[in-house]
Amino acid sequence: MLRFSSVSYRAGNETILDNLSFHLPRGSVCFATGTGSSGKTTLIRLASCQIHPSSGLIYTAGLPLFRYNGPSYGLRRKISVASPESILFEQFTVLENLRLQLSLSVANKETINAIIELFELKPILNRQIAFLSAYQKGRVIIASSLMKKPSIIFIDDVSYFFNYKNLKKLYHKIAYLSGQGLTALFTADKLPEFASESIEVHIR
Repeated sequence: MLRFSSVSYRAGNETILDNLSFHLPRGSVCFATGTGSSGKTTLIRLASCQIHPSSGLIYTAGLPLFRYNGPSYGLRRKISVASPESILFEQFTVLENLRLQLSLSVANKETINAIIELFELKPILNRQIAFLSAYQKGRVIIASSLMKKPSIIFIDDVSYFFNYKNLKKLYHKIAYLSGQGLTALFTADKLPEFASESIEVHIR
């Protein structure tokens, strides 16, 4: 589903990623691990077409993400990113935020209800985002990111929203979706013990 082939990224004179190669099959769950400045978020920005690699190739579903110096927009629609920078409208309720995402998605009502159920959002659907806990906001962001039925989701900086216990719950929810074909990549400082069967891409 996702393959980096000798990918490097440089910003000015600084090399942030150097000759990175890995492959994630469809339906796999991966943790990109490393220190805070190792380039994990840069990896996600590259894989989600936000920036172009300095060298190397990136493929999704066997097709290159970048052609003619620009992203393949058909593939980009199959990619979702959930991070602390993801936009939620604080003055709106959870349901209103989800409806905004729904208006931009191809998901049907059955899929939406399944996502709401999986991420346990029913009790907070009518609460304003501004009054949610970090854990609740994280669940809403990820649920919103899944509304367009992506083939791959990137979940960046999970410790911002999830402590170890809640991350374990999230991991099992994402692992369940991976059984239906979703490919997922988390970024974290290290691979959690409960995710030992996941693919690890360690960035030095």
